[in-house]
Amino acid sequence: MVLEQYFLLLPEFNLNTIRVSNNPSGSAAKPLFMYNRDGSICYYKSTKQVDFVRTFGIHKVTFMKHLEQGTYYLNKYLFSMEELPNAEQSDMTVEQVATMLDIDRVTNNKNKTLVSFSVAVTLINIETKEEHKFPSLGTAVKFLKNGSYPADQRTLVKRINTNIPYHGFTCHKY
Repeated sequence: MVLEQYFLLLPEFNLNTIRVSNNPSGSAAKPLFMYNRDGSICYYKSTKQVDFVRTFGIHKVTFMKHLEQGTYYLNKYLFSMEELPNAEQSDMTVEQVATMLDIDRVTNNKNKTLVSFSVAVTLINIETKEEHKFPSLGTAVKFLKNGSYPADQRTLVKRINTNIPYHGFTCHKY
């Protein structure tokens, strides 16, 4: 306690000397860019991450993941800290880019499974070699039940990639 009082009362000691990394004001920040998948069009650039988060509704964790790993956001957009020399600046407004992202989110989310741990499977008929692809085990079980088979999801899980027949089908992840 005495040490705290000493530092608080000492006039030349400054407690506000913390340097903020990635300064949110953008004064010392590196520029960030949003390109199309092949990097030929630059849709947006800013020195602040918060602009991408607030303006376009991209979650900060999602933004950082795609920025750091170099993966494509919505399988279409590339975030980068480097300016690509051959990229042309888009003439779209910020509102148009935000609308484009909203439309792509709806389209992309329709193609996703509802549960992140869902397993996409293929059932292959042993006799005809006909393949039936399903986005989840549940839909594969419904298919088997509609074919008058007493199907069970637990048993189907055990048969994935084992080549053990289940009601005339083999089950594989895809």
